[in-house]
Amino acid sequence: MAKLSDHGSPRVTELHLARGPLKNWLLAVLLGAFLLIFVFAALSPVISSIARTRVQSALQARFDSDLVIRNLRVSLFPSVRLSGDSIVFHRKGHPGDPPLIQIARFTASGNIMGLLARHLALVHIEGLVIQVPPKGSGSAGPRGGGKSPHFVIDEIIADGTKLSIIPRDSWKEPLVFDIKTLRMHNARSNGPLSFNAVLTNAKPPGEINSQGTFGPWDAKEPGDTPVSGSYTFRNADLGVFKGISGALSSEGSYRGALERIEAAGHTDVPNFMVTLAGNPVHLTTDYQAVIDGTKGNTYLTSVTARFEHSTLVANGLVEGKRGVAGKTVSLDATVAGGRLEDMLRLSVHAANPPLRGAISFHSKIVIPPGNGDVVEKLKLSGAFAVSAAQFSQPDVQKKINGLSHRGEGNPDDATAPTVVSDFHGKFSLDRGVLAVHDLSFHVPGVGIALNGKYALEDQSLRFEGTATLAANISQTTTGFKSTLLKALDPFFRKKGSAAGAVIPIFISGTPSKPSFGLNVFHRGDE
Repeated sequence: MAKLSDHGSPRVTELHLARGPLKNWLLAVLLGAFLLIFVFAALSPVISSIARTRVQSALQARFDSDLVIRNLRVSLFPSVRLSGDSIVFHRKGHPGDPPLIQIARFTASGNIMGLLARHLALVHIEGLVIQVPPKGSGSAGPRGGGKSPHFVIDEIIADGTKLSIIPRDSWKEPLVFDIKTLRMHNARSNGPLSFNAVLTNAKPPGEINSQGTFGPWDAKEPGDTPVSGSYTFRNADLGVFKGISGALSSEGSYRGALERIEAAGHTDVPNFMVTLAGNPVHLTTDYQAVIDGTKGNTYLTSVTARFEHSTLVANGLVEGKRGVAGKTVSLDATVAGGRLEDMLRLSVHAANPPLRGAISFHSKIVIPPGNGDVVEKLKLSGAFAVSAAQFSQPDVQKKINGLSHRGEGNPDDATAPTVVSDFHGKFSLDRGVLAVHDLSFHVPGVGIALNGKYALEDQSLRFEGTATLAANISQTTTGFKSTLLKALDPFFRKKGSAAGAVIPIFISGTPSKPSFGLNVFHRGDE
């Protein structure tokens, strides 16, 4: 028997013997892999055709549309990749309508087994335009295409998307959403997808960040496709609207369908200002609204605005008018228990509002479209009541006190307390001029009826009317002048009235420096 050397141990001999089967196994695996690649390569045109057919059939069935694709390419090696150009969806039976969906180009990636199972990892879409037709304009009969084929897309990137909701009236402008960035996740054939989006807002300029869920797509009535989510909007410059300024921030939520979205939210403008007045106030609002794509209107069901110590409650709508570009805002607004000085801060150029008191009013507010000054465009009509009003300027209040004392027949009563005034009237604002009608101004001993105008631009006012005194005109002064005026008492007394003198008066000047005139012998301060 031969003797083994130290290097020829039994263990080394066993290792050499094992290498033979291992090499054969590795060789078999490599040959099998090459054979599989060869088979796939040979069948690539067939698989590509199958994939192309499945993609087209899935899209047509899901959107119940006729589909036109200029180029649809499927590449399987070295990785699965699909791409297409100029993709257009037309709703079945509506070849003359605007396309439902247009895509300039797209690319998709995944793996071969996922592709055959209609599962893609990523789809990148460029130039996506969706035009949702008005509800009820679809074709009659059951939904086309039956149950759509199953598919799953893990992520869709569609930056630069434009979504338009077309109203039923052809003359109305569509509701357009310009989506700067859009990421959609877990898109399935018959389920909702989640999304993160950044929308571009034109006026005031800024970006709206939104996240929520969308779908499933309603092929029969695209406008019924569900959507819900939340949004934030930060530091939008209100200065783009001529006549006002401030930095607006807003946040809220929405839900509903594409054609009818219910929204609720909160806005905050810490430095809101009407430019003419130049007095910033902290303005906040809470709102509820319905965005109706079918009619092209936005219904403001509830708007509660708060500034300083006052609260304004309003409702109305934003709508298009036939033959007018843009949209008109129409509101019904009410203030109950507000403060007059708060209102004057927004309209009078004065650091200290000239009047203080409790105010209530109701008004119709109309803001037409256009790029003009908001104050010039703004139209108001309504009625107001002010109680316990006092003038901020001591000399003006002193004149009101003197008027009251004279009206009572006590012109020299220096010990009488400071009087307060009550105002009632109707108003209208057009082209920056406030017209006041049937203004009643009451202080003890005097009732005043006025009509006049106040120009917001130059702060000038001019009112004319009558002052009805409790006393006769001769009792408004003392001494020799009073004796002379006794002869005139009958001429300034209204027939059949128990009241004293009725005197024509005027008020001119500015709100901070008004001038009161009695038209007896001359015009001037009394």
